Amino acid sequence: MFGTPIYIIIFILIIGYLAKEFLFSKKEKVIERQHEYFDVLWLWPKGSHTCWEANININGESIGIHTEDDEPIEEYREPNDSEVSFCIYTVKDLSGLYHKALPAIREAWKDWGSGKVLAEEWSLEFLLDGFSVPINGDVNNYWGVVYYSKTAGHYFCIGFNNGTPELESVDG
Repeated sequence: MFGTPIYIIIFILIIGYLAKEFLFSKKEKVIERQHEYFDVLWLWPKGSHTCWEANININGESIGIHTEDDEPIEEYREPNDSEVSFCIYTVKDLSGLYHKALPAIREAWKDWGSGKVLAEEWSLEFLLDGFSVPINGDVNNYWGVVYYSKTAGHYFCIGFNNGTPELESVDG
């Protein structure tokens, strides 16, 4: 009628509607909370990938932590006592954490270690990037750890199933 095809008008109306929904939606937001153990704690809303995430400072480095979940998130939830205990125990024994993950790290090292001998002291070769917390802090449930290799220049992602480490991926 006015020289503008109707599909262009419909397209513009759809884009306008989507922009309005995106900019002015009433979706639940991530909540930042203070916590006695974590430096920063974020609680994730319903439908999210995890209940909570946190950061903690270890030797001047910020380490990321999140909880593993086996069901869709239904409501905001702070870490329970057993999850916090898992974090405290894990952070107190970083060498023990490395040695738990060592079988999977050795597997990755074959391809990514550039022929270098793998250091027994984890901090000589790796930076701890973060770890996940098993459901209710129970180490028989799935959880994981991520190390950054200084030699390889890549992240080694290790998952624990029933306490057994498995190499999940090396980014790169």
